[in-house]
Amino acid sequence: MRVVSTMLAIAALTASVGAIAVPAAAQSPQWQVHLLPLPDGHPDATGFVTGTDGRGNYSGMLAIEGRSVVVTWTRSRVTVWGTPEGTNFAAVWDQNKAGTVTGTALADGSGESVPFLLDGPSFRVLPLPAGYSEGSADAINNRGDVLGAVTGSDGQSKPVVWWAGRLDRPELLDVPGWGLDIDDDGTILVDGLNEPSRLFRDGKLIDLAVPAGYDHIYAHQIKNGMVIGHASSPAQPAGQGILWRTPSDPWPLQGSESTSHLNRFGLVVGREPIPTSHNGPLATWWGPNFAGRLPMPAGHNGSAGAVGEDGAIVGWVSTGPLDEGGRPAVWRLF
Repeated sequence: MRVVSTMLAIAALTASVGAIAVPAAAQSPQWQVHLLPLPDGHPDATGFVTGTDGRGNYSGMLAIEGRSVVVTWTRSRVTVWGTPEGTNFAAVWDQNKAGTVTGTALADGSGESVPFLLDGPSFRVLPLPAGYSEGSADAINNRGDVLGAVTGSDGQSKPVVWWAGRLDRPELLDVPGWGLDIDDDGTILVDGLNEPSRLFRDGKLIDLAVPAGYDHIYAHQIKNGMVIGHASSPAQPAGQGILWRTPSDPWPLQGSESTSHLNRFGLVVGREPIPTSHNGPLATWWGPNFAGRLPMPAGHNGSAGAVGEDGAIVGWVSTGPLDEGGRPAVWRLF
């Protein structure tokens, strides 16, 4: 289960990030970064952009008036949705091609995590299985299946799925660890502290092959049967970005240290290695091949939140710590 407090630690940045369009850097002429508009009256709002429908519309959360609220961008028009009734701080995790947004909010009073959807003009709080007091809605596929986690009074978490068409009947998954992502056919990517990354399909666990020369793998996301993650070994503890075309076919990504997001066509976003930090330059790959570094506004670093089927990459840029959020941004090919 994601740690909600990590993504809710949104701090206001004092540095200006300039105009809405920023020219692409010389080293990656195929990409251009655009800063997304902010809500009227909140020119310094910061946060995270973590969802896209692959059609030019985006979702995320911004820190506004001391709260983290759900925000969407539709054809560059920004809308502040607030949070589900009876909750305050909200985090957005994913969005599918129908525009449905998944997220987690904190209940007023108790502070317990509440899983929700933003579907059309209204929020929908997802029910929890009997015996569980809080949960999160972490990923959604294009047919509307929602993957998340629930936590009981004993503090133990279990992965759960709200299947499309029966969202009122959450199903607990009998798998070790927790769910990371759900593919359009219902295949679930799972991981655990003492368990390897695997696929869970038709009631069976399928191991992801460990690339030659490495001894640990850490998967992150699945799309159209492809999985991204990274591998490490004592000789390369910082890591190597990996794309699994199939569970048994891992491909190292040229010049990568890690991966974070991909789309169904094999466009991958990750980071190049640098000796002094895990926040190396944000870059792209088509399959295993390097496809260009993402340009940044002067003096800024950036982080990706999602990759759309249209090839747009959404995220945020900042002069400060990236885990505190930043100015919403989108990178597009031109």
